[in-house]
Amino acid sequence: MRFRKFLKLALKYLGQLISFCLAASVLALLSFIFTGDLNVTALSERIFWAGMIFMVAAVILVIAISSVGVGQGIHGMWRKPEEARILIDKNLEIREAMEKRYDLCILLWLAGMGCLGISALVQVVSAWI
Repeated sequence: MRFRKFLKLALKYLGQLISFCLAASVLALLSFIFTGDLNVTALSERIFWAGMIFMVAAVILVIAISSVGVGQGIHGMWRKPEEARILIDKNLEIREAMEKRYDLCILLWLAGMGCLGISALVQVVSAWI
């Protein structure tokens, strides 16, 4: 039963990751409607830069998340070990909310890496053709 739940969550996460990568690739492809000159190199570069934007956004979110707890009574995510147990026991719902935010950062980072992979794949496939 636990394995099925884990598998279901993993497939959902993978679906979100693929959706991010495909959306960025389709937006890069659709951007040629406004600029013209569709070629493989330009498409690959636009997908690459979309991936870089995802990765930079993930880093910015990690930095921002590390300091957002001040309004909720947490003065930083990097705590002393003796304060960690108090923080976990006292603020479980805050911790769960922050973990969801970190999940988004990981998802954005992996989507950026996926876009870099798609960009490289476009280059390799175009070299074969």
